Amino acid sequence: MIKNAKAFQLSHNFEAFIVRREIARGNIGVAADWLRGQSIGEQTLYRIYADFTTARVYIAVGKNDSAIILLRKILDIANSFNRPMDILEAQILLAIAYWKKPRGFKKTALEFLDAAVLTAEPYCFEQMFILNGAELTNMLNKMQKRTEQQKDENKKHITFIKMLYSKTRECVKFDVAPGQGEASKNFTDRQKEIMRLLVAGKRHVDIAGELGIKRATVCSHLLLIYKKLDVATAVDAITKINASGLLME
Repeated sequence: MIKNAKAFQLSHNFEAFIVRREIARGNIGVAADWLRGQSIGEQTLYRIYADFTTARVYIAVGKNDSAIILLRKILDIANSFNRPMDILEAQILLAIAYWKKPRGFKKTALEFLDAAVLTAEPYCFEQMFILNGAELTNMLNKMQKRTEQQKDENKKHITFIKMLYSKTRECVKFDVAPGQGEASKNFTDRQKEIMRLLVAGKRHVDIAGELGIKRATVCSHLLLIYKKLDVATAVDAITKINASGLLME
């Protein structure tokens, strides 16, 4: 589509999307090629998606210091343009990068996670936490326990923190072992219902409302659906569902 429309300015972000998908699948082999193709220069709003991808690659290969330097620059740009979702992603990734560093940086990691919670709560932005659930569950657990021990006036965010911890833990707990999803391509009736609503463009909260189930349950079903389809994102899932005719059976 990019080639046909001659929209070659989108090529770099498309490549970044592919790299993110492969990293999410555990394919670290793409990291070296991606990093070799990145030029070091001033970060701009136009490059922010690709820069986020580079930061995620740095974290995936253990170059946390490089990720932190880049993410701080991204955070400055996001704040300058008042982009809450970019601010939130930068704060979450900074929390993860600091948490993965050797001893002595846990406090800084939790400070960035605190900032992320403050950014997310007014907008009910929970999906970014869920998508990074495997990395955030332990931090959110520690944050929840710490907040519960504080004075009442400092507990106003505890409900949101508990919700985030519950959802990230539920999604991680439900995740299946590598290869297990490949063993069976059979979908339950409930999974097919969710797939139909996903293809129709429904959000997680809409799916939960229509089916009368919790959003965490929707998340759990989607994780298993993604495993069975061998995809990592909703976009890939919808594409594969439509191409395979699964819902026409």
